[in-house]
Amino acid sequence: MKQKVSRKKMDEILVSDKFFNRGSVMLKVRQGILTIVGWTIVVSTFCWLLIPGIFYEKTLKFFLLFFTIVILVITISFLLLTIWNNHRYKNVLKKKIVINKNRIEKNNEALEQYYDHRFGKKDFRKNVQFYIVSAEKNIANNDITEIFNKRGE
Repeated sequence: MKQKVSRKKMDEILVSDKFFNRGSVMLKVRQGILTIVGWTIVVSTFCWLLIPGIFYEKTLKFFLLFFTIVILVITISFLLLTIWNNHRYKNVLKKKIVINKNRIEKNNEALEQYYDHRFGKKDFRKNVQFYIVSAEKNIANNDITEIFNKRGE
């Protein structure tokens, strides 16, 4: 039987992107406009290069041959890289252990001990409604990294 997972739990598990969240219309509009501007710049540079070729048949043939070769190389590269990536995903990444669960469990235990020492037992932390952390108990930028380094990770 499949376990049902709440949306809140999924948000903790998965990485989210603001672009795909509801209500981020301005972000979508801004990125859409930037994409259109970027592609306009790319296309306009090619058109700018082709303008002299319109007047000279030899130059036009050269540019058409050049762009045809470039499009073919990009298409073949794209297809080969996609096939290679799919092969690696199916045959290597699915069979290889990417996440070391033992290390993650040990890291979580070390963090839990650190939090217990710093902020009190887990039951207290979960049940308290209001808590003021004194300045000396704040977590510094490198404290968690140091905890993992002490363990030899």
